[in-house]
Amino acid sequence: MERKYSRAVKVSGKLFRYNYTDCEIEYVYKDDGKIKVADSIGLSKKSWDNKDLRNGYLEEYAYQLDCEAEELMREAAWEFGF
Repeated sequence: MERKYSRAVKVSGKLFRYNYTDCEIEYVYKDDGKIKVADSIGLSKKSWDNKDLRNGYLEEYAYQLDCEAEELMREAAWEFGF
């Protein structure tokens, strides 16, 4: 089965797209001209199609990704003495 994706959407400096096949938001980046998936979470198509709901989910997802990155940096700084 061929996978179907939305156009990429940029929120808080991050790129996201919707994977219609798996009903997931994908946090994506480009590497050597190819799109790679860094992370994903489930979301219904109905919620994706509602622009206000979609934007709310994406803003919260971007915030959670930033929080996770900050925590990883704190852990690395503690472990390696930075």
